[in-house]
Amino acid sequence: MRMTLHDLLARQHAAQRSFGFDPTRATPDERMANARLSHTGAVTELTEVMDEIGWKPWKASTYGTVNTERVADELADVLLFVVNLALVAGVTGDQLQEAIEAAWRKNERRQREGY
Repeated sequence: MRMTLHDLLARQHAAQRSFGFDPTRATPDERMANARLSHTGAVTELTEVMDEIGWKPWKASTYGTVNTERVADELADVLLFVVNLALVAGVTGDQLQEAIEAAWRKNERRQREGY
């Protein structure tokens, strides 16, 4: 199944509602508490990604190894927490798509210009 950013946001919004949190109906305090939780969750899960990538040169037994399946699982968790942040901020799939495309263009320009 191919999923658009709009689909991803809609599905995660439904998941959040099933957990008892609806960012479109939440108070500012509830939204900010959810934003802090989602940010902390994303950072924690991103750290767990690195636990599955043998990045430590002093640990010869795992240096350079990658547990691809576990990395994918952890990145999915990161992505869902980031999507939660988008929902709290009211970012739409179209806005996110436009921002990603603008970032790609900027980064490609920087590479061409030797940034």
